[in-house]
Amino acid sequence: MASLAASAARKSAHVAPSSRPLPPASSADACPPAAPDNDEGEEEEEEEEELSLEDLRRKLQRREEDAPYLRAIDDVVRRRLHGDTPCELLPELLLSNWAEADKPAELAQAWQVTHVFSCIEGTYLSREAAIERYAAAGITYDGVAAEDDEEYSMLPRHFARFRSFVAPLRRRREAGGAGRCLVHCAGGMNRSGVLAVAYAMESRRWPLLDAVAHCAGARGPILWNAGFQQELVDFARENDLLVERQQQRRHEEQEEKEEMITR
Repeated sequence: MASLAASAARKSAHVAPSSRPLPPASSADACPPAAPDNDEGEEEEEEEEELSLEDLRRKLQRREEDAPYLRAIDDVVRRRLHGDTPCELLPELLLSNWAEADKPAELAQAWQVTHVFSCIEGTYLSREAAIERYAAAGITYDGVAAEDDEEYSMLPRHFARFRSFVAPLRRRREAGGAGRCLVHCAGGMNRSGVLAVAYAMESRRWPLLDAVAHCAGARGPILWNAGFQQELVDFARENDLLVERQQQRRHEEQEEKEEMITR
């Protein structure tokens, strides 16, 4: 009995709460003081909300304006399901898939290619390997590692570089020289296609749908990436190459001429 009583006493002592005082609460545990009223801050938030709503309205309006162009592009580019590469889009510009682009000697001899621009750098060849491989055939190489994704910004990232690579070849040919660039991606449809169509629009001042129809007629399946189609519409608007805007500009120019004549 005495041992049982001693055991019970020990258990009771083990579970008893500590008699040591608790540490004082730190300042971090204390509740922060209530924030003072800030009517000015509330007004700023309301203005931001109003601006965002206005931005949303503009975005919806732009979407409505773009819809006919996007439908027209999609209709044109899906008319043909097959096409051969390389294909000539412009005297200074060919378009191809990777399988045909990976034949430097044939490109130089049969197609008079002097330059190659790759949209899939690093996929099959590193930059150093590509430069060496094409140089052996007398071809100058440049390229970028782009993605065939609807969220990928192709033209904002790569068009300026592509244009600066190709445009001198046009001037060289007009002066009686030789020069031809082949642009390619994996399938010769989307990444290389959007660069090629944008270049055709800007260099020839072709309206959006005319440029798309011309390149689709030469290539066949091209520009099935909806994000790249939208980029072309934006590019055309920025460069005054939507049909309605061109017609409006010509109308304004005609009115100015008539006004000058009447003076």
